[in-house]
Amino acid sequence: MHGRTPPNGLLAPDEPAAYTAVGFDDAGRALLICDHASRRIPRALADLGLPAEALGRHIAWDIGAAELSKALSRRLKTRAVLANYSRLVVDCNRAPDAHDAFTTDGDGHRIPGNEALSAADRHVRLDAIHSPYHRAVAESVARLATHGPVALVAIHSFTPVFHGFARPWVAGVLYGDDDRLAGPLLQHLRSAGVGRIGDNEPYSGRFPSAYTLHRHTREHGLPHVSLEIRQDELLTPGGIDRWASLLVQCLAPVLRAAQVLT
Repeated sequence: MHGRTPPNGLLAPDEPAAYTAVGFDDAGRALLICDHASRRIPRALADLGLPAEALGRHIAWDIGAAELSKALSRRLKTRAVLANYSRLVVDCNRAPDAHDAFTTDGDGHRIPGNEALSAADRHVRLDAIHSPYHRAVAESVARLATHGPVALVAIHSFTPVFHGFARPWVAGVLYGDDDRLAGPLLQHLRSAGVGRIGDNEPYSGRFPSAYTLHRHTREHGLPHVSLEIRQDELLTPGGIDRWASLLVQCLAPVLRAAQVLT
């Protein structure tokens, strides 16, 4: 039953909702979003047929991203929305019809529970996880917008080695056509002297890769940026605290200039 939908739906009554919202509604208007905050798999999907070791790896989640998002929310006094289920169940940072929204290959790991999914199986996962998460993001944007301008900041982390390539960046600033936040943030981070900072590296911030940001900012032209921190920088509380402090130092002036932070 790895990828089969149980008769009574996907999430059991005692399992977490699709997302967690933390922080403030009426202070900072920079909404933090964390698409890959969790490695949790609904019990009904029997770990998608994967061993526990695989679910602890980067293929299942962005290691350290949830803790960093929460720390930033506290320090910036703004709101954060975090997805509560693994991207292996459904990737909240992909369009529902994207080929990799239900990946069958996680960095060389076969994902048995995602093979031969029916349209009904996909719909149930979207209905239980993807759609509620994006509704929460949209509702948060709308709520914050009643107080003034809003900006979105996505928090991700990336594996130090990918397909045998040792990535040289300690962090990356991702963006598409809108660099209102990314341009000055790149300057601040590079001036901090913490290591090599990627400009749209190790991933591109352009659509469709940065689906969540594009979905929730394009209609109203909201400024936005995505941050990628290398996972070995976020393995300890000390590492998370260091990056939270650094990002507050670099982000705060950029967000104040955008008039979304007092």
